[in-house]
Amino acid sequence: MGKRIFILMFSLFALLAGSAVAADPPAAKGPFADAVHSTANVTYKDASTQAWTWDRGAITAVSSSSITLKRKDNQSVTFAITDKTIVRNNGASYAVSDLKVGDAATAISQSGSAVIIRNIKGDGAPAGGSASPIEGPAYQSVNGTVNALYADGTTQTFDFNHGLITAASATSVTIKRPDGQSVTLTIDSS
Repeated sequence: MGKRIFILMFSLFALLAGSAVAADPPAAKGPFADAVHSTANVTYKDASTQAWTWDRGAITAVSSSSITLKRKDNQSVTFAITDKTIVRNNGASYAVSDLKVGDAATAISQSGSAVIIRNIKGDGAPAGGSASPIEGPAYQSVNGTVNALYADGTTQTFDFNHGLITAASATSVTIKRPDGQSVTLTIDSS
């Protein structure tokens, strides 16, 4: 009887272990997964600086003059729509009139005005447009600092350097930034 219990337990363990190995691994999440609000101070190739704000939430109101998002932290934020506001989804540009209440979106703003509205998700999300390039906040950026607020109220700060990787090892990466400066970053193994 003891041998049967051992075989049964061994078989059950093997089945469970096999199921755990065969299961799909969870999708990797980046540092901004679940972020509801972020601010960035960005330095550009010409040494100028700009402040940017990102907010993610459900569209609760949209018109030709403003958009309101309700973030997952239950804060509502409203941004002015200007003639320079760009609506982007899946690499293509759309009109503000293509936005629908209930869809999720990210508003990238400066001084209270929506500059870019993007990452639109939901049944009414615009789709099918032709891909076209734009010059967003990262265009010609060199480095900066991003402060992220998450839905659970936690925060994190990230420094970034933007450029072309010129060398990499197990412990560091060297990039050449658009301003011509090379920066070596240490890889944290933790």
